Amino acid sequence: MGDKTFSEFQTELLFNLGNPSDIDSFVDDWVNAAYRSLTSRNKFYGLKMPKDFKFPELETSSNTVTQTGIPYVIKPTNCITVTTVFDETNKRKLDFEHFKDYIEKTDRSTTASRDKPIKWIPYENKVFVYPTPDGAYTLTTYYRKRPVEMDSDNPTTAIGSEWDEPILMLATIFGLMKMKQYDEAAVWKQEFLMTIQDMLGIYSREEKDLDETLHLDPAYLEGFKYRK
Repeated sequence: MGDKTFSEFQTELLFNLGNPSDIDSFVDDWVNAAYRSLTSRNKFYGLKMPKDFKFPELETSSNTVTQTGIPYVIKPTNCITVTTVFDETNKRKLDFEHFKDYIEKTDRSTTASRDKPIKWIPYENKVFVYPTPDGAYTLTTYYRKRPVEMDSDNPTTAIGSEWDEPILMLATIFGLMKMKQYDEAAVWKQEFLMTIQDMLGIYSREEKDLDETLHLDPAYLEGFKYRK
């Protein structure tokens, strides 16, 4: 879990913004918006996060039992994105399929085509499976969960303390943008991107393929150079 407390985030964010008056009511939202963004988005100002990057603290799973003739199970309420579905009953990992391919299967709703699921298809708040189940099968859905927002009862983040500073930097960017201080926001964006890139470089020592996936276009950074 993070080291900074919610109140420390608030105090440091106000300091970064120059302690302006009449913004105290917005600070909480900016901090939590940054926290949500960091843990759910896959792209920041031209920097694309590696496809396989994960926050281990937010990876979890949930079991659901299928019903005969019902082609889907409901995603967990705190689910951001599903990564894998495993059929515990038949001991096999289901294959991923795009929804556009699934809806082209004209036999998907017929009784005669019901069988043990072999594919999973994400759509809105559901995970569809194909074929439509012919019985009760226990599915384990592996997913990234939405972290609980910080407040007095949840004073720190659910992820590692190494992410405290990027969250604060991102909250600062949000605040500066709202206050229309675009030049200052540009400086913070550049620092934020460099910090994230450096951190992911450390992670790539364990995931050797990440450095090939992670790339920030130098031309993009050129546009963020501070101009006096």
